[in-house]
Amino acid sequence: MQQLTRDGKNTGTIKGLSINIEQEGADKGKLFTADGSTQPATIFSAQLLENKKTVDQTWTNGTVKEVVFVYSTCGCPVHTHFLRTNNKAVPQNKNQVVFPDDVEIVLPIKRFMNY
Repeated sequence: MQQLTRDGKNTGTIKGLSINIEQEGADKGKLFTADGSTQPATIFSAQLLENKKTVDQTWTNGTVKEVVFVYSTCGCPVHTHFLRTNNKAVPQNKNQVVFPDDVEIVLPIKRFMNY
């Protein structure tokens, strides 16, 4: 994923961050991995490693998907749900705290998820 320094400046990929996205249709329930190696601007332009389609091609507008973040600092998976509204991923649990022990990563994630 995009590597951002602690001050939020883009340096290419978010080092140590893995983003897995639930698929639709016959693949519902499977989590595919977003590829950050091409330095996509947002989650929607990232390719999925498993099928080489972009997230934009596989995430229907108006649907909710489970998104799992794993950040190497803690290694713990954070399961969230996002609603796609055009080119924004809107978190469905406004009270969920993502990576409470490493709040510096939250702003880069918000930028990448475009919310």
